Amino acid sequence: MEVLDTLLCKKFKDEDIFLEKVQDILNYDIIEYIYRDVFDFLGNIYYKIRIRLENEYMVEFVYYFLEDNAICILDIEY
Repeated sequence: MEVLDTLLCKKFKDEDIFLEKVQDILNYDIIEYIYRDVFDFLGNIYYKIRIRLENEYMVEFVYYFLEDNAICILDIEY
């Protein structure tokens, strides 16, 4: 799963493209979106999503939107 760390601080056009990349890297399909959350930290808005993969692993991503509406991955938790 640490292979996902290569996605940290990378820019993606949108969340769907990012999640497709996650599936490609891990070679597992996303079977469920557990939750989505939005939170404010020191005046910045961040988004959190937790997904369940077909191998039953759960992964949580924290990201934020850039000026051009692309997303940047800030944190990944396994």
